[in-house]
Amino acid sequence: SPSIKMGWCMAEFVKVCKVSDIPQGMGKCVEVEGKAVALFRVNGDIHAIKNLCPHQGGPLADGMMDGKEVLCPWHEWRFDVTNGNSSSVPRARVRTYNVKVEAGEVFLDLE
Repeated sequence: SPSIKMGWCMAEFVKVCKVSDIPQGMGKCVEVEGKAVALFRVNGDIHAIKNLCPHQGGPLADGMMDGKEVLCPWHEWRFDVTNGNSSSVPRARVRTYNVKVEAGEVFLDLE
Protein backbone atom coordinates (compact mmCIF):
# COMPACT_ATOMS: atom_id res chain seq x y z
CA SER A 1 0.00 0.00 0.00
CA PRO A 2 1.27 3.54 -0.71
CA SER A 3 2.71 5.42 2.21
CA ILE A 4 0.82 8.51 3.30
CA LYS A 5 2.78 11.62 4.17
CA MET A 6 1.09 13.40 7.04
CA GLY A 7 1.59 17.12 7.49
CA TRP A 8 2.35 16.81 11.20
CA CYS A 9 5.00 14.10 10.86
CA MET A 10 8.68 14.50 11.59
CA ALA A 11 10.47 17.11 9.54
CA GLU A 12 12.52 15.72 6.68
CA PHE A 13 15.97 17.22 6.75
CA VAL A 14 18.16 17.08 3.63
CA LYS A 15 21.98 17.38 3.78
CA VAL A 16 23.07 20.40 1.72
CA CYS A 17 26.71 21.21 2.53
CA LYS A 18 29.35 21.42 5.24
CA VAL A 19 29.38 24.29 7.73
CA SER A 20 32.90 25.09 6.46
CA ASP A 21 31.45 25.71 2.95
CA ILE A 22 29.62 28.80 4.24
CA PRO A 23 31.95 31.81 4.40
CA GLN A 24 31.80 33.97 7.51
CA GLY A 25 29.97 37.24 6.79
CA MET A 26 28.80 36.13 3.33
CA GLY A 27 26.07 33.95 1.90
CA LYS A 28 26.18 30.67 0.03
CA CYS A 29 23.48 29.55 -2.40
CA VAL A 30 22.51 25.89 -2.53
CA GLU A 31 19.97 24.27 -4.86
CA VAL A 32 17.83 21.71 -3.05
CA GLU A 33 14.87 19.92 -4.61
CA GLY A 34 14.49 22.72 -7.17
CA LYS A 35 14.62 25.49 -4.56
CA ALA A 36 17.41 28.06 -4.34
CA VAL A 37 18.28 28.61 -0.68
CA ALA A 38 20.70 31.18 0.75
CA LEU A 39 22.73 30.04 3.75
CA PHE A 40 24.40 32.43 6.19
CA ARG A 41 26.61 32.02 9.24
CA VAL A 42 25.82 34.48 12.05
CA ASN A 43 27.68 34.19 15.38
CA GLY A 44 28.37 30.54 14.70
CA ASP A 45 24.74 29.68 13.84
CA ILE A 46 23.58 28.74 10.34
CA HIS A 47 20.44 30.38 8.95
CA ALA A 48 18.61 29.64 5.70
CA ILE A 49 16.31 31.88 3.65
CA LYS A 50 14.87 31.77 0.16
CA ASN A 51 17.54 33.10 -2.23
CA LEU A 52 15.09 35.48 -3.89
CA CYS A 53 14.45 39.07 -2.87
CA PRO A 54 10.67 39.68 -3.02
CA HIS A 55 11.32 43.07 -4.65
CA GLN A 56 12.71 42.07 -8.06
CA GLY A 57 14.22 38.65 -7.47
CA GLY A 58 17.76 39.63 -6.53
CA PRO A 59 20.03 36.77 -5.35
CA LEU A 60 20.24 37.30 -1.58
CA ALA A 61 23.18 34.92 -1.14
CA ASP A 62 25.27 37.42 -3.13
CA GLY A 63 24.44 40.28 -0.76
CA MET A 64 26.68 41.92 1.83
CA MET A 65 26.08 41.02 5.46
CA ASP A 66 25.54 43.70 8.11
CA GLY A 67 25.28 41.94 11.46
CA LYS A 68 22.40 39.48 11.06
CA GLU A 69 20.98 41.30 8.02
CA VAL A 70 21.75 40.70 4.37
CA LEU A 71 21.50 43.52 1.84
CA CYS A 72 20.06 42.53 -1.52
CA PRO A 73 22.84 43.17 -4.08
CA TRP A 74 20.40 44.77 -6.54
CA HIS A 75 18.58 47.47 -4.53
CA GLU A 76 19.86 47.03 -0.95
CA TRP A 77 16.62 45.86 0.64
CA ARG A 78 17.63 44.47 4.05
CA PHE A 79 16.49 41.13 5.47
CA ASP A 80 17.16 39.60 8.88
CA VAL A 81 18.45 36.12 8.02
CA THR A 82 17.26 34.77 11.40
CA ASN A 83 13.54 35.49 10.82
CA GLY A 84 13.11 36.74 7.23
CA ASN A 85 11.81 40.20 8.21
CA SER A 86 12.90 43.36 6.42
CA SER A 87 14.00 46.44 8.33
CA SER A 88 13.98 48.61 5.19
CA VAL A 89 10.53 47.62 3.88
CA PRO A 90 8.32 46.54 6.81
CA ARG A 91 5.76 44.71 4.66
CA ALA A 92 8.44 42.63 2.94
CA ARG A 93 9.41 39.17 4.17
CA VAL A 94 11.50 36.36 2.82
CA ARG A 95 10.85 32.67 3.51
CA THR A 96 13.03 31.03 6.15
CA TYR A 97 13.89 27.33 6.46
CA ASN A 98 14.69 25.22 9.50
CA VAL A 99 18.35 24.29 9.78
CA LYS A 100 20.02 21.46 11.68
CA VAL A 101 23.79 21.02 12.06
CA GLU A 102 25.25 17.62 12.87
CA ALA A 103 28.95 16.74 12.83
CA GLY A 104 29.81 19.77 10.73
CA GLU A 105 27.14 19.04 8.10
CA VAL A 106 24.22 21.38 7.35
CA PHE A 107 20.73 19.94 6.91
CA LEU A 108 17.62 21.82 5.72
CA ASP A 109 13.93 21.15 6.19
CA LEU A 110 12.26 22.49 3.04
CA GLU A 111 8.66 21.92 4.16
